[in-house]
Amino acid sequence: SASNWVVGVKDLRKVSAGLGQPYNVLMLDYNMPGINGIEVSKIIRRDVTNPVNNIPIILLGSRTQRRENPGVMHAWLMKPLKRNLMVDVVSKIYMASNHRGLRRQASRDIERFTGTPNQLKVLVAEDNILNQRLMQSIVSKLGHECKVASNGELALSEYRRGGYDIIFMDCRMPILDGFEATKKIRDIEAGSEPLPLNAAKRIPIIALTADVEHGTREQCLHVGMDDYICKPVNKGAIEEILTALVESRSTRPPEPEIADETNVPPKILLVEDNPVNLKLGTVVLRKFNFDVDQATTGAQSVEMVKNNHSLYKVVLMDMHMPGMNGIEATELIRDFEREMNLRPIPIIALTGTTTAGFRNACIAAGCTEYMSKPVDYLLLNQLCRKFFTDNNQLLNQ
Repeated sequence: SASNWVVGVKDLRKVSAGLGQPYNVLMLDYNMPGINGIEVSKIIRRDVTNPVNNIPIILLGSRTQRRENPGVMHAWLMKPLKRNLMVDVVSKIYMASNHRGLRRQASRDIERFTGTPNQLKVLVAEDNILNQRLMQSIVSKLGHECKVASNGELALSEYRRGGYDIIFMDCRMPILDGFEATKKIRDIEAGSEPLPLNAAKRIPIIALTADVEHGTREQCLHVGMDDYICKPVNKGAIEEILTALVESRSTRPPEPEIADETNVPPKILLVEDNPVNLKLGTVVLRKFNFDVDQATTGAQSVEMVKNNHSLYKVVLMDMHMPGMNGIEATELIRDFEREMNLRPIPIIALTGTTTAGFRNACIAAGCTEYMSKPVDYLLLNQLCRKFFTDNNQLLNQ
């Protein structure tokens, strides 16, 4: 790392003179004292005496700054940086510059990770002006486009215009409340009228309400909402939902694969108590040609494995669930397999806790592998395929 651009350029020149370890990728902050990252990039590119003047450059800045693209950099990354996204982009650029056979695919992947598809079009249905401004501020600062509708009828009209990726729906609004508006949207998706232009087959709808009475969440889910956020709205909850949606959209499935001799998609059990994560995970995994069963509690997952052990190729186990958590469920599954003398199903722990101690606890409970959230679905697909290959080799021995 370098504390300013002058030091960074000097380091590059030292490397070109054979002093120091060569760099494969250069990451530049757009905002630097007295000069911006694009100008520094131009200086590096014009330095024809420096053999590293063609080094791949990634600029770090805002979505507005991204519009300035004079062709001197390979990619943009939006702030605040997401670790998984940064690792993916750097890896793709490295492959593109070092392996000819991967350049075309890497170029497509870089465009996928850094281009405008990562921006979501968000509809907020909310009648309270202060809440409208709060939601607009949160969504805009996360780099997404936000449109507000002040009642359910207007929200329905906006939905019919098409192009929205997600709706945050206040439950209590005049003219048409959030429950009725959601029902009408789900009816449209079911075929009561043609889908709007560029509309998903099922748009995620997240309830916003100050009503915390028992049964409200169940009512939201009953009418077709996907999750429930209590007011006052928490920025972290909004960011978690939008980030998960971005990652599910930007995850490109591989070329269709033949699962086995019978061409039957491998069956996976996804255990997840969060409705949004469950929905998004199921959609992405099915795009990867998996047959996905769902469980929303640890106890339910144990019963499903006991009843269908021979069918499941992999279990994806959320570690943090109310009641029976993922560690307890994994231990009961392993006890059942030992008792019945069954081959252990690979169990992949999914968790937001990344400490070494918790990882060791997951493995000690019987988990085969461990993956941190937010889930990298490309990596998860590769990991599952590896388990299928390993299992098939064992069965054929």
